[in-house]
Amino acid sequence: MTAFAVRPRPAYARSLPARDPKYRALVRTLPCAICGANWGVEAAHCGSHGIGQKASDLNCIPLCRRCHRTGTQALDKLGPVEFGRVHGTDVGILVLQTQTRLGVVNEQRQN
Repeated sequence: MTAFAVRPRPAYARSLPARDPKYRALVRTLPCAICGANWGVEAAHCGSHGIGQKASDLNCIPLCRRCHRTGTQALDKLGPVEFGRVHGTDVGILVLQTQTRLGVVNEQRQN
C-alpha cells in the first residue's frame, strides 16, 4: 500500500484589493460628496473588503475629514448603510458617480 501526501490548499483564492495611488490622488481633487468642501478632502474607501483590509482604491469617494472620519455623522463612525441613510444618499451610487466622473467605469467596460 502506498500513501500519497496531499498538499492542503486554501478553500478560496485570495485576491488583494486594487491599489492605485494616482486614482486616490484624483479622488482627493474632487469636492466632498456630502458637504461640497474643497479642502481637506480624503479618498474614503467604501467597497467590500476582507478582515483587516481596506476596500479597493477604485471604490473610493471624496469626503472631507469631517464627513469621512471626525464628525459625529462620519462614514467611519456610522458605516456605509447608516451614513447613506443619515445623509439621504447611497454610498454605492456615490462610488459609481466618482468612477464615472474620473472615467474609470468606461475603462473597466472596455477591458
